[in-house]
Amino acid sequence: MKIINKKYVFYKKMVTIDEETFYQIKAIRDFGTVKAGDIGGWIADEDCLSHDGDCWVEKDACVHFGARVFDDAQVCENAVVYGGAMVFGKSCVRGRCMIIGDAQIYDSAVIEGSASVFENVKIFGQAYIGGDAEISGELSVCGNAVIMGLVTLKGKGVIDETVFVDDGIEFKHLPECWRV
Repeated sequence: MKIINKKYVFYKKMVTIDEETFYQIKAIRDFGTVKAGDIGGWIADEDCLSHDGDCWVEKDACVHFGARVFDDAQVCENAVVYGGAMVFGKSCVRGRCMIIGDAQIYDSAVIEGSASVFENVKIFGQAYIGGDAEISGELSVCGNAVIMGLVTLKGKGVIDETVFVDDGIEFKHLPECWRV
C-alpha cells in the first residue's frame, strides 16, 4: 500500500457552480516555490491535482471536470483546465487561457494570455502559445514553435521547431509542409 505524502488540503472555501463543487486548496508542506500555508486555486477533487511532484494550481485558477495536473506543471492566474485535459511535465498554463477536452500540455510548454487549446491538441517541447490564439482539432505544436496573437489553427498536423505564427492568421487546413 502506497502512503501518500499529501501536499495540500481542501481549504475552508467551497463553491458550487452548475451542480459541480469546487474546493479551494491550501498547501500543508513546502514544495517547489510553494510554502506550507499558501492558499491555492480551485479544484473539483483530489484527482485533479497530484500530491506528487511540484505541480500546483495557483490562486484563481481552476481545474475540474476530469482534468488532471501532475508532475511539476503549474496552472496560474485565472487559467481554467477542464474536461479530460492534462497539464504535466514542467509546463505552465497562465493568464485567462482555457485548456479544454482531451488537450495535453506537457514538457516545458507555456500557454498564456487568453489562448484556448481544445479537443485533441498536444502542445509540448518548448512551444509557446499566447495572446488570443485558438488551437483545436488534432494538432501537435512542439519544438520551439510560437503561436501568438489573434490566430486560429484547426485540423490535423504538426507545427514544430522554429515556426512563428502571429496576428490575424487563420488556418483551417494547414499548409502541406506542416502536415504529418
